[in-house]
Amino acid sequence: MTQILSNGIIKTGELYDSDSMLLNTFSSEGYTPTTAVNSTMGKYIIGFKANTTYIIELLVTWNGFKTNTPSNFNIWFQGDTYDGTSWSWSRSNEMITQISKIQNLKTLVLSADSGSKFLKTNFTVGSTNQGLNLGCRSDYSNGVGTITFSNVKVYPAEYSGSRIYDKKIVMSDFIEI
Repeated sequence: MTQILSNGIIKTGELYDSDSMLLNTFSSEGYTPTTAVNSTMGKYIIGFKANTTYIIELLVTWNGFKTNTPSNFNIWFQGDTYDGTSWSWSRSNEMITQISKIQNLKTLVLSADSGSKFLKTNFTVGSTNQGLNLGCRSDYSNGVGTITFSNVKVYPAEYSGSRIYDKKIVMSDFIEI
């Protein structure tokens, strides 16, 4: 239990550090893909350290792709990478690779007219990537379907515990000066 004493001193058992470990500065993104080729959405995440393992969590929500979708429709996760100087498509995006391994986006959005699915996976950033783009691309959508990534959380795996964060600062008292 937290107590605030008459002299202004705060006594508490535990203070938790939670969102300060997130690398992403956004929690959701979404769009309605056009009927054209290369209709995309994406958000940049920077601050990755080389050869470090991270976890990504997100909720994928979709609506309206199953009806009147052309036979040549396709949608998939994609994202370019940042090496500290420029964004490029020539390097591997480890985060996108791992998300794609656990869920094919086209299969998901065509599985039902609407729905949502929670995805969570870990990935290790290589030696050059300091930034990764979380996004998707669609070709020949019906122009009606929508897709949203929400509750996005990207954080170092070392801070993963029974839920997300198990690192905490334990304090018996604050020191009065």
